[in-house]
Amino acid sequence: MPDRSTPYIEYAYVIYRIPAQGVKTLLGGFTAAAGLPELPIRRYEGTEELGRVQGTYTANDVTMKRGLVNATELLNWIAQTRTSEASAVSEMIVTLRNETGTPIISWQLTNALPLRYTGPLTDNQDEAALEELILSCQSIQRLLQ
Repeated sequence: MPDRSTPYIEYAYVIYRIPAQGVKTLLGGFTAAAGLPELPIRRYEGTEELGRVQGTYTANDVTMKRGLVNATELLNWIAQTRTSEASAVSEMIVTLRNETGTPIISWQLTNALPLRYTGPLTDNQDEAALEELILSCQSIQRLLQ
């Protein structure tokens, strides 16, 4: 991936849901994503010098934010988790795109469920209403492009 000096455009993140039936469904575009994995590093003390080793991997909750939109696929999936959690468990693909829509980086979330959905959020009447989706998953893996 080449170096960049400018940020990617709005709604640069897209989320796809792949339920057990295997039909890939677009849940929408998002402006921000937090909680995608970093490799944990911890310090240890050796005999004469300090070193670093890879720490234990844990999957974070992934938080997605965007302006409020009418997203029926996303709301249907959230409703499905309330009535039948087992069938709502899904693989998710989160993809960061550039200005032309070309995928840059993707992550696969295994056994994902919506942990919390909040919207609309706004600090004052002059700002756009926001919605926030927090996904809980068993593991997160970066996919090769």
